[in-house]
Amino acid sequence: CAVAFGSQRAYDASQAKLAVQSQPPSAAVIRSFDLGLHSAVASFLWLDVRTELPFLRQGLDHFLSGLKTVNDLDPRWNTPYAFAVLVLPNIPSRQGFTEEALAIGERGLASADPDWRIPFYMGTAYLLELNDRGNDAKYFDIAAVTPGVPEIIRRFSVNYGIHPDSIDVTRQAWVAIYETSSDAT
Repeated sequence: CAVAFGSQRAYDASQAKLAVQSQPPSAAVIRSFDLGLHSAVASFLWLDVRTELPFLRQGLDHFLSGLKTVNDLDPRWNTPYAFAVLVLPNIPSRQGFTEEALAIGERGLASADPDWRIPFYMGTAYLLELNDRGNDAKYFDIAAVTPGVPEIIRRFSVNYGIHPDSIDVTRQAWVAIYETSSDAT
């Protein structure tokens, strides 16, 4: 019994290593067989890619590769950009993650359908992670004039900089994110 258990465990571990090392196929490969359903395939792939954060079980490179594939398949879909900009800077071992998140956000601003979340989350990254008072205001201003912006985000962005107390500004930013979230957790 012990030999069978040990053999099965060794086999399972070898199969797990093989699965972890796989990279998602490129967008060009997927386009060659997705019958023109690029957005649908991007949505399906996004289900797997987003589960990587915040744990990065397969590493940042795997997440970024999957995100790039999703963005290449459907560059106008704004959710993956906004998600990455919000979550990447908040990963505990985040060396360089904020800069990567901001680069993803810039690509989202250039390619995706207008969405207030991308510039607002970029502004919060500049505010909370980099303490960059110039760029945070720039992105809050972009968020304030984006079509469909919720009133609380517009109000926060327009009034940003009035309160000199950084703790109050930070609290207001997180309250704004909380109040616009549809996720109960």
